[in-house]
This record gives sequence, structure tokens and C-alpha cells, in this order.
Amino acid sequence: NEENHLIKIQTIFFFAGSLASIFLQIFLFKLAGFNQVVIFNLTALVFLLIFYIASGRTLKIISSKRLIQIGLLTFSFMWALFLFLREQSVYYIIPLGILMGIGHGHYWSGFNLSQYILTHQEKRDQYFGKGSAFIYFATSLGPIIGGSVIFFSNQFFPIPFIGYYVLFFIVLVLNFLNFLLAAKLPAHSGIEFHIDQVVSHKRFSNWKLVLSQQFLFGMYDHIFDTLSAVLLFLILK
Repeated sequence: NEENHLIKIQTIFFFAGSLASIFLQIFLFKLAGFNQVVIFNLTALVFLLIFYIASGRTLKIISSKRLIQIGLLTFSFMWALFLFLREQSVYYIIPLGILMGIGHGHYWSGFNLSQYILTHQEKRDQYFGKGSAFIYFATSLGPIIGGSVIFFSNQFFPIPFIGYYVLFFIVLVLNFLNFLLAAKLPAHSGIEFHIDQVVSHKRFSNWKLVLSQQFLFGMYDHIFDTLSAVLLFLILK
């Protein structure tokens, strides 16, 4: 039951992200150009790293469940700000990027710990297989549904950027729904972590290969995702 609950939260999380991530990049690009897109994403990644590392200490006093909820609530607040600021969002790119980074830093540290503790070692292949199937299905539908929401909203409501605002509201609701779902997770805290372990820990060759693969995947996952959205927008007009 706990594994299925984690998969449910993760599926909604990725679905919400795939609904808006490409269109958020295009929204910022249309308002202020490529430089602002880069600043927003770079700020988010820097603060993701800061808060992900800092979670090694916060997990001593705050449970993994609370970290997940803080992350999801931060996402909801960020999307609410986009709806409140609208076209003025371009003047608050760095604060909005900071919120994005804080949200990811808290969510992923809490979720990674939860799925390590709550999944059973002999069934992890099944857990990740099932979770990946749901996640990839959700992320494949997200951009199609997100684009449709923008298109039809623009058709029915003659207000500039109204399609983006309707989509951002839907994502806000999904993140808040996930915040409520995360309340049912068990709480884990009291983790012992020291930052020097990142440097001093001796890693075997297979472990180094995994870290290298994760580094390259991260480059693809974030950089290509940002660039492809803008490039597609330019090519397709």
C-alpha cells in the first residue's frame, strides 16, 4: 500500500510537471526572451542543489513526509505567484526561480528517502517498473493535454495569455492535491549525515559509473528540456 501511494504521488507530480514545464519556458520566452529563461532555470538549479544538500541536516529535525509537503506547498505558492503577477512575472524571475529550486530540493530529498525506506528490497524491481510505466504514460500525455488547454482557452476567452494562466491554475491544484496525499505517508527523521561524506566516501568503480550516468542524464534532463521548448517554439512559429 505504501509503495502504491508513493507511485500515485510521483505520477501526479510528473504529470503536473509535464503539463506546464515546456509551456512555462515558452511563456517566459515570449515575455522576455531567452536570457530570462536561462536565468530562471539556472537560479532554480542552484537553489535545488543548496536545499538538497541542506536537507541532510533538516532531516534530523523534520520528517521526510514534511519535506515532501514543504516542496509541494512551495510549488503551489510559485504557481499562485505566476497567476497573481501574470505578465509582470518577468520582473520577478529570480525569486520565482528560487521558489522552484526550494520546492525541488525539499521534495526530492524527502521522496528519495521515503522510497528507499518504504520499498522492499526483494520487490524494488517491481516497484520501479510499475512506477516508471505510470510516470512515462503521464509525462507523454502531459504536453498534449497542456497544449490543448492553452489552445482551447485562447479560443474561448479573448484575453492575452489566458491559456497559460488556466494551465498554471490546473498545475497549482494538482500540486496542492499531492500535498494532501503526501500527508498519508509515514514520517522518517533523525537522519545522520555529514557533508564531508560526499568527498571522503570511497566509491567502487560501478558506483562511479552510476554517478557519471546520473550526471549526463541530469544534463540532458534539464538543459535539453529547456532548450528544446524554445527551439520548437521558434521553428514552429
